[in-house]
Amino acid sequence: MIGTFHHAAVVVRDATAALGAFRDLLGLEVIADEVIEDQGVRAVVLGAGNEELELVQPIRPDTGVARYLEDRGERVHHVGLRTDDIVGDLARLEALGIRLIDREPRETRAGLSAFIHPKSMQGVLIELVQPPAVEPERPGLGLHHFATLSGDYPKAIELWTKTLGLELRREMPQPEREMVRGFVHGGVPFMEIIGATSPESRFYRRLERDREGPVSTIAFFVPDFAATVARFRRAGYDVPEPTDPNHPRVLFPNDEGIHGVFIQLLPADSNEEPA
Repeated sequence: MIGTFHHAAVVVRDATAALGAFRDLLGLEVIADEVIEDQGVRAVVLGAGNEELELVQPIRPDTGVARYLEDRGERVHHVGLRTDDIVGDLARLEALGIRLIDREPRETRAGLSAFIHPKSMQGVLIELVQPPAVEPERPGLGLHHFATLSGDYPKAIELWTKTLGLELRREMPQPEREMVRGFVHGGVPFMEIIGATSPESRFYRRLERDREGPVSTIAFFVPDFAATVARFRRAGYDVPEPTDPNHPRVLFPNDEGIHGVFIQLLPADSNEEPA
């Protein structure tokens, strides 16, 4: 059965350079750094609480990851979901008409792994991961949520709930912003599904520019909010002051992101999970 999120992957041009932000400033710990020859990538894996952040650098130009980077630039590439029965889930998804990249799981560092084709998930590339029975506990900084942009919100909710089996925990229509937000998950981290509700919405314009798929934003719980913000500011990033000092959270930067990723920080004790 598919359950919680396992990781987020970011495609980057230079994984060593990206470590300057995600390891040195954000405070994540490198737990693996390997070249995966059959995929033509270098994968640097950083621990983020019970989840992982993966920096994926193409090392050959003739791969899907290299073409993705050339086409869309540095940004969130895919998200990983845990399963306790990857073979059964792949068979179930295929029976539902979901297009699979891998019909059989592969052995990876994280356990058994298989990809669902993004054309079946509104542009979101999903990796199913069946980890070992006992996973390491990594206290500290963890992932809070990701987001995806959909031009067909009801269909997106159906895919994430009825097809993948996650739960719609909360729905927030925001007519003043011509959007609706749905939160699907089995805990934290969770996926925020953003749907545009009007052709005049800025989210429709964003769809025309960025297409359906992952929004290149990752939110992190951080153990020491003030110290983390200070490190980014010393490095020259313009991190805004929290709008609500009682519930501090910041999203930055507001131009091209950090290696294509817009980072949101929340204190580790904020306990912000959609009901």
